[in-house]
Amino acid sequence: MVFTHHTFAGGIGGLRGVDIFFCLSGFVVTRLLLKETRLTGTISLRQFYERRAFRLFPALIGSVVLYAVVRLLTSGSVALGLILKSSFLALTWLSNLKPVDDILGPTWSLCVEAHFYFGLPILLLILHKRRKLLFVAMVAIGVLSISLRTFLLTDAGCRFVENLRLPVVVGHYSFTLARLDQLLFGAAAAVLEQAGVGKSFTGRLNSSAFVFGLLLFVPVYSVLFPGLIGYWSGFLFIGLLFPLLFLVLARATEEKTLARRFLCSRPLQWVGARSYGLYVYHMVVLAFGSYLWPAANPFVNPNADPVHAFILRCASLLALLFVGAVSFRWIEQPFLKRRASK
Repeated sequence: MVFTHHTFAGGIGGLRGVDIFFCLSGFVVTRLLLKETRLTGTISLRQFYERRAFRLFPALIGSVVLYAVVRLLTSGSVALGLILKSSFLALTWLSNLKPVDDILGPTWSLCVEAHFYFGLPILLLILHKRRKLLFVAMVAIGVLSISLRTFLLTDAGCRFVENLRLPVVVGHYSFTLARLDQLLFGAAAAVLEQAGVGKSFTGRLNSSAFVFGLLLFVPVYSVLFPGLIGYWSGFLFIGLLFPLLFLVLARATEEKTLARRFLCSRPLQWVGARSYGLYVYHMVVLAFGSYLWPAANPFVNPNADPVHAFILRCASLLALLFVGAVSFRWIEQPFLKRRASK
């Protein structure tokens, strides 16, 4: 969805793809940390942050290096200042607070996720023995995040953001405190799932029908509500519906269902293992493709030939899969194996 958003002028689903990613990240990471508390009675902060660093930094550094090469090719040495500034902000988890080169723009979501990781294990350490209070705290903070995002859309909110010397778009879209709701709602779903609430609730649902129906929700919703109504309400719908989806998926993967066969298929597992790399590299690959064939890019040339534009998108997708596979094999896996051997 994110790839189509950046390759099709007016493409659908890209913004919602990030929202789903936040929900999934909150659910998966919280589920793993709760499992750790169940097995050991505590959470090792050092090991948690080390695992996150080994998972996130290798591909991110690789994408920044590739970005620098592509930007030097496309703009020459005059862009050196922009390259250094954008690379620094991306590697220090600050690109969601300050403007960066468009090629590294998607790293804002990684910053939000990284900031969330700093606080999540501490919250779980404090409240993991009081699951009801933990669930209420996650939902309450999520609601406060929605309230803050709503406030930042007002004139007073815009003035507040400007007083902080932040770009207005940062305030309502990529400011960490205004984007915690989906992460926390996903985390709250993991608390329910670990407590067994999800299993009893989803036992009344047809897992496969619910999974495939909700997966169709994003493109259909994006088509029906393409404007601001869909843009802003989509945050809330994703944050509420997809944590429920993950509860159903947790049950579906334990049963012999069509959803389980689909989710455990080899193509999906291959893409899933490399999805992080595909995300961090996708804008670099698209920028290089546009540099090689600018006339076929509808964002650069509104009158681009549709056939040429389609060929460029297909070639960019194949190139992205290749870069993602190379990164996973030669950059990411060596660090993951080194971390696992400790």
